[in-house]
Amino acid sequence: MTIRGPKGGILKLISEHHVRMIYRNALRVLKEVGISVKSKSLLDAFAKAGCKVSIKDQRVTIARKVVQEALEMAPKSVVMSGRDSEQDVLLEDGLVYFVLGGTPNAHFIDLDTGNFRRPTLNDMKAVTTLADYFDTISVVMTTAGGFDAPEETQHLHELATLLEYTSKPIIYPAPGADMARKALRIAAAAAGGEEEMKKRPILSLYAEPTSPLSFSEANDNMIEFAKAGAPIVCGPSPISGATAPMTMAGNATVGLAENLASLVLAQSVRPGTPFVYGPHVGVMDMKTARFCYGAPELHMGWVLQAQIAHYLGLPSFGQGGCNDAKCPDAQAGAEAAMSALLVALGGINLIHNVATTAMGDAGCLEMIVICDEILGYVLRILREIEIKEETLAFDVIKKVGPGGNFLSEGHTFNFFKKELYETKVFDRTAHETWANRGKKDAGEVARERVKEILKRHQPKPLDEKAKSKISEIL
Repeated sequence: MTIRGPKGGILKLISEHHVRMIYRNALRVLKEVGISVKSKSLLDAFAKAGCKVSIKDQRVTIARKVVQEALEMAPKSVVMSGRDSEQDVLLEDGLVYFVLGGTPNAHFIDLDTGNFRRPTLNDMKAVTTLADYFDTISVVMTTAGGFDAPEETQHLHELATLLEYTSKPIIYPAPGADMARKALRIAAAAAGGEEEMKKRPILSLYAEPTSPLSFSEANDNMIEFAKAGAPIVCGPSPISGATAPMTMAGNATVGLAENLASLVLAQSVRPGTPFVYGPHVGVMDMKTARFCYGAPELHMGWVLQAQIAHYLGLPSFGQGGCNDAKCPDAQAGAEAAMSALLVALGGINLIHNVATTAMGDAGCLEMIVICDEILGYVLRILREIEIKEETLAFDVIKKVGPGGNFLSEGHTFNFFKKELYETKVFDRTAHETWANRGKKDAGEVARERVKEILKRHQPKPLDEKAKSKISEIL
């Protein structure tokens, strides 16, 4: 079974004419400015695609025709597979799913003390277990890193932890060709072998060219995943005023050019490689020089990128449910809610960085629980309103008549659970009831819920043969 998310895409910030202007501008950048490529493997792949390659200058220029051929080869829908096929998700225009976290955060907010510290593989287990538990999370990245693992194999230990503690689809970075090959071997072991991995790739690559317009040997990972037929999620991060022009349109041009170059690369290696379009429109606070996760312009940029992805006919990747706060407070909740709703209404397929805190610096277990509540709200808003005889409810209106009430009617009983979103963390009781229960705020309730879920939820286990094979690779 493949899950189909609710449909977004009702919010648009620019006209299709303006989308075409940005697209043409990006094509001009690729043809007249080009990209810097610091990898022989990538230079060879671009040459194979028909690009103009200067080995001496390590510069590649790409003609419009080459881009259009790559767009024609790329699938318009992509299935992201999980270890459990019941968790597979379908990426098509406008269908919305939420993704826990992103790349591993350097810090973690301790559940008991609230202090920042380095995350460990045990934190990754906890984070991934929560992601596996919540139905609002469809795809898993992470908000914790395994910094207690050996540095040279940290990425692989993190990936092994993800595969063991969730059966949902996973997106993960694997910098460089060697790391990518090892990551694919680990995923194949969890999938039941290389043939099964080819049929249903349970791992997707998060790839990030360096803005502006640069590719390094780390991006050789795209070649390995394309060879394997596994999806590539491309998320370069041009930052307005720093690594991209200050204007939103100029920033979007750089990110689009970087994505189109990555698309050309992937399709030259293996035509039909699943490719997900996802450039940030990064925002830097000019007072602090920090990349902002809660800025309205960042999420406006994602809505704009959703429109571009729709124009290109590609699945899309974006960001929401994240914040700049340093703890799970009112700022964290407000920024997470606004970003998740705005980007979902824009129709981005995969909305990642859910629960990422402190401008991408930290993971936070309580924030995952609070975000589950927020995402429940957002998914309820996206759910289609049914208009049919039964929901128009003429018969029950006639039965109750003027001055009556509907509380005791069967129609009310049949529909209230379907129509109304039921909160799990946010409190709707009377003041007296709330006070008698200890006057707990949402953060306290979330902490208790974290402990309760981790105590009782058991993700679908990896079989012993797969675990043994992964241990050999590690």
